[in-house]
Amino acid sequence: MGKRLYDKSDYGAEIARQLGITRQAVSNTLKRAMKKVYYETQKLDSSLGPFETAVQMMKMFQVSDNDEISKFFHLFPPNIRDEIKQDVIKSRKLKNVYKTDNDSMFLL
Repeated sequence: MGKRLYDKSDYGAEIARQLGITRQAVSNTLKRAMKKVYYETQKLDSSLGPFETAVQMMKMFQVSDNDEISKFFHLFPPNIRDEIKQDVIKSRKLKNVYKTDNDSMFLL
């Protein structure tokens, strides 16, 4: 089920329609859930930095190709995205950090 949440761009709209809520409410709920999973994953292994935590979560949710990674990354709340970006920049764990048109970064 986790994978389907970001496979289809209209999936959030469909969830909203079925539940009688707004797409924004669906988005906010997903971001809250990602935040909880992120911090619980860090609790399981306190040696993990922000980037490593995100990688563990990608493994849990079987996120693998570049398009999925970008969509997955954008499910995080902005403050966690910033933590991950800063960790990558600081530790140079990745070889490629790309800027998108809206000036956000995604990881490859």
